[in-house]
Amino acid sequence: MRSTRSALLLALAGASIAFFLAQPLCGQPDSAQPDSTQEDGSGLPPVMRIDGEPVSADEFGRWLVAMLAARTAKSFAEGWVVEREADRRGVAPEESEIRARMEAEIGERVEGAFLGRREDWIAELERTGRSEAGYRLQRATEVRPELAATALTRLERVVPEDKVVRDWELFYGPQGRSYELLAMSFPVVVVTPPAETPRERAEEARRRAFREQEDRARAARDRILAGEDFVRVAQGSGAECANAACTLQVGARFRDAGWPDVFLDELARLAPGAPSQPVYARGGYRVVQLVSCVDTPLESVRDELEQRLIARGPEQDEIGRTWIALTQGLRFELQPGLFEPQRASSDNEPEPTAIVIEGTPVPRGVFARWLLAVRGEPMASTFAEHWLVQRKARSLGIEATEDEVERRVRSYVERLVASGYKGSRERWLAYLALGGRNEAGFLRELRVRMRTDLLCERMILRERQVTGDDVRRRWLELFGEGGRWIEARVIAVEVRLPALEQGLAREAVDALVEQAEEDARTKAEELVLRLHEGEDFAALARSHSDDEDTRKRGGALSGRFRPDAWPSEVASALEALEPGEIAGPLRHGPRWWIFEVTRVKLVSFDEARAEIEAELRERPPAAGDLAGYRNSLLKEARVEVLTAMFR
Repeated sequence: MRSTRSALLLALAGASIAFFLAQPLCGQPDSAQPDSTQEDGSGLPPVMRIDGEPVSADEFGRWLVAMLAARTAKSFAEGWVVEREADRRGVAPEESEIRARMEAEIGERVEGAFLGRREDWIAELERTGRSEAGYRLQRATEVRPELAATALTRLERVVPEDKVVRDWELFYGPQGRSYELLAMSFPVVVVTPPAETPRERAEEARRRAFREQEDRARAARDRILAGEDFVRVAQGSGAECANAACTLQVGARFRDAGWPDVFLDELARLAPGAPSQPVYARGGYRVVQLVSCVDTPLESVRDELEQRLIARGPEQDEIGRTWIALTQGLRFELQPGLFEPQRASSDNEPEPTAIVIEGTPVPRGVFARWLLAVRGEPMASTFAEHWLVQRKARSLGIEATEDEVERRVRSYVERLVASGYKGSRERWLAYLALGGRNEAGFLRELRVRMRTDLLCERMILRERQVTGDDVRRRWLELFGEGGRWIEARVIAVEVRLPALEQGLAREAVDALVEQAEEDARTKAEELVLRLHEGEDFAALARSHSDDEDTRKRGGALSGRFRPDAWPSEVASALEALEPGEIAGPLRHGPRWWIFEVTRVKLVSFDEARAEIEAELRERPPAAGDLAGYRNSLLKEARVEVLTAMFR
């Protein structure tokens, strides 16, 4: 007799990968829309139509696998192992349990965020490109291993002692002490000063606000020590009370959660009837008086606490430890069969293997259904954008060859490794491995993205219109009204923040930051002085500049000074200089900059027109422009979701 888990695997394996690798783009599936009888060569109907054109299940499936299989394989493998162990030990979650958990989540979401209006929740899903069917499919798939891990944790569970102690203090107070308190509060209100207020004056106003409220709290405490009634003093001093009786807590016990240790320590030292020292907590100075205290030993309530914890079930940290114990060091590997084109199913042909987990082959249909459920719908609009880009490129005769895509991929990886991993491919590969990925999977996804980007760039460039006004506007950005071509050298002095120790007060952190700013500015001013005294700019740049790109060239900027690449105050300063003159130090980003103009020549609009026009026509679109272009195609398209999507 097959186990529940084995039966599930066989059932999923019988489903083709292509069928399950498709999701609706937005909203609910159109139940009135009949499926087209046209098949995609695998014996399956299409899962959607875009502007009337059928999209095959195999096409969507291969795209989704290329984009996501490598980065999601680890999550799939972990859940698979957890479910297998739950099945082996006879605690696999029942479908009714999964449905109940999902319904509870949905009910809580609808009640809490939408005031019980289910139609508003569904409308919100549709606005975010989701559907109720897609959401349910995703959560059911995610909940299954979560419930399996919970059931495994419950087996032979021993309630952790730290949770018993935690609940003891939660229900009976710190160390089992329940306090009844009277309290008064003197809130500290710091008024935000105008932006032009000097820093020193603003800080003094802040300290004065704290001193004033602390002094009021001390005066109130002195009156209580002199014999006056606590509540009468609180009411007469203008202190804020928790309620008319001036008690701190609501209910029978003071709850310590959220109160700082300095306040709790002071509370522990109090004798009945004595007022505390003023203590700053929760936005103001507090003075409290202990009315009574009840001690509840842990052992006297241990059974009650343990039974409550057992009834509530294991908590997330316990479940997490179970998960880690089962998945730590997990071995898995994606197989070539996952990336093969879909073929018509045959009773005599076994389902290709998608992934091998701890030596066990997992059929392609199993991995496919999981991938569809957890990531398909959120990625569906991205698929549609890619599909529309390729369709439009074909209609215009625009192509991106394999060699061009590979060159773009290599260039991207080289920049990524250089900028993010200090030029070390080993570090990059190690980072991928941490997420269960490898270079092959990363490149597979990158090729899809780069092909789409290349096609988008070429279509944008073909459609780009450059007017005379565009050219003149760019000329003004580059050369200003006077048409000045400026070449310059720079020295950069970094503001180096020190390593900050944990627990430093805000004032101490501000002082360290201020000192780092001052040190950098002082060094920059000293370099300017040395330049005015005749030292060579290039030599100082090579010795002292923190800008790696220009330091090796003696500070020389590559090409001309581009005013559009710098803040207006920097551009204005350099445009006013003649060759040999120095500007700075000027602050830009985390550095102080010193400039020397080395050459100035006048460039008329007519002289620069052809170069600027070519630049505007050929300048690669920014990433945001590519995204906007793809999105514009999607907005203009008509996408129909077919019922085959959810069979």
